[in-house]
Amino acid sequence: IRRGDRRVRRSGVRRMTAVSYSALDKADAYWQNRDDGKVWEAATSEQKSEAMLAASEYLDSKYLFVGRPETTTQVRQWPRCNAYDRYQRRVEGVPPQIEDAVAILALAYLNGTRFFGNISAGTTTGEVQM
Repeated sequence: IRRGDRRVRRSGVRRMTAVSYSALDKADAYWQNRDDGKVWEAATSEQKSEAMLAASEYLDSKYLFVGRPETTTQVRQWPRCNAYDRYQRRVEGVPPQIEDAVAILALAYLNGTRFFGNISAGTTTGEVQM
């Protein structure tokens, strides 16, 4: 999990610690050499970090994952205990699929999507293959 120590202002709320599922350099690598990555490349580091935080918050608000958080004090749902992939291998840390989802959702955020205005009531349940 990527931890930051700068204050982040989003929707008028100030947070002392921003936590994203992915590091900025991983998201940069994801969008490198992809046609859709032009908007990502043009954004500042601050804009990208805000978008990645929004994407991480969205994933946590929309999905419930198998297993349980590793600690009772962690901000995000991952990393988790008792979580296994589709091949029944134990998942360690934050799965790469979650990191990729953050990169994809962060680009949508930079393109104007505001997730929390789009969330319908309730939580989505179902199986997510890793």
